[in-house]
Amino acid sequence: MKILITGGAGYLGSVLVPKLLNEGHKVTVYDNLLYNQLSLLNVCNDKNFDFIHGDVRDYKNLNKYIQKHDVIIPLAAIVGFPACDRDINLATAVNFQQIQDIVSNISTQQMLLYPNSNSGYGSKDNGVCTEKDRLTPISHYGHTKCDAENYI
Repeated sequence: MKILITGGAGYLGSVLVPKLLNEGHKVTVYDNLLYNQLSLLNVCNDKNFDFIHGDVRDYKNLNKYIQKHDVIIPLAAIVGFPACDRDINLATAVNFQQIQDIVSNISTQQMLLYPNSNSGYGSKDNGVCTEKDRLTPISHYGHTKCDAENYI
């Protein structure tokens, strides 16, 4: 399959991308390298790997790549409540508006795999939550992730 991963050079992507390549998939990472990460250097020579330096807020550019892939995995995010509270507009654009744009531009033939965060579940008395629990975000980060999931 041809897989597009936004934010694929980040924490989750640095683990997921090599696994997908090892399974024989063609993987394109679309990332702005906000934190100057080098996590994908070990896969740069893989013939099934492509890297696009881009910002998910550039919807016109991102959409060119959405159309070319079977699966979209949106990992690009401003993560955690401190970073989101520092720039609420940026967090909303990356964490929520990116998802709106992807959803409005994918076809029924494409698959969207959306990972939410435990920040969407709020705090639990016993410290354990499952997907059956109600989403009760307590931070802007949690709200943007839950808003995106609800939009999907």
